[in-house]
Amino acid sequence: MILKIISGGQTGVDRAALDTAIKLELPHGGWVPRGRKTEDGRLPDRYEVQEVTSSDYRERTERNVLDADGTLIISPEPLTGGTAFTRHLVERYEKPWLHVDPMAAGEFACARAISEWVQQAGIEVLNVAGPRGSKAPELYTITCRLLESLFYLDMMQATSGPGGFSTTWARAGEAGLPATVADAVERLVSDFSLRERTAIAGTSDHEWRQYRSRMVDGLKRAFYLDRGNQALMADCREIAGKPALDADDAAVVVLDMFWKELRRTHLLRRVK
Repeated sequence: MILKIISGGQTGVDRAALDTAIKLELPHGGWVPRGRKTEDGRLPDRYEVQEVTSSDYRERTERNVLDADGTLIISPEPLTGGTAFTRHLVERYEKPWLHVDPMAAGEFACARAISEWVQQAGIEVLNVAGPRGSKAPELYTITCRLLESLFYLDMMQATSGPGGFSTTWARAGEAGLPATVADAVERLVSDFSLRERTAIAGTSDHEWRQYRSRMVDGLKRAFYLDRGNQALMADCREIAGKPALDADDAAVVVLDMFWKELRRTHLLRRVK
């Protein structure tokens, strides 16, 4: 799971990575050239980065590759200039890396590929690299959306996987399970941190449907929707108005009520 995002601070993909980390309240950092040099001037002090001894971009690129658990390159093909140099370094040092082209493959498909890579490679400190703003201006916004999607997918995976809510409440046994959707939503709210709740509250309807799909199985197991929690199943069926509602669809009812509750209570707290 991503615990910190670093980059070289350049305009474009680098800057988008730092801005997204700040927005999501994730720790950020990285190495930048001496004088905090970028193509649009000195990098503002709000970015918590360190300066290398040289104004040459190659030194800071190397330091970021070495300091990270893995490097994500967001760029169209072919890789050129500093982006190609980043690929050369990760291959030279045999560090985990992944290249995605969201304009060709689609943003959510790329986010899922990155999420799977992060899980498999055990990435906690992620270095993000790509073209500068003058070379690919559209990639700033795309990178922001892509990294936010990665954050949500990472969060859903951690919550629904081992050690998340799918195991936390299952150990309580059927007697401790929620009997109503309202009770289930209350438990979900308490299981997420404030940062996670505000992030979920800020997702669009389309985004939420995509992230929700990653949570259905974990929630179904956690609340025994397919293993005898008839009281919660009955409440889900009543709310949905579908007497034949199955366990997967019941989990969707709970999750959608959870999202709507966060939209009501946490949307205004979202970091701007």
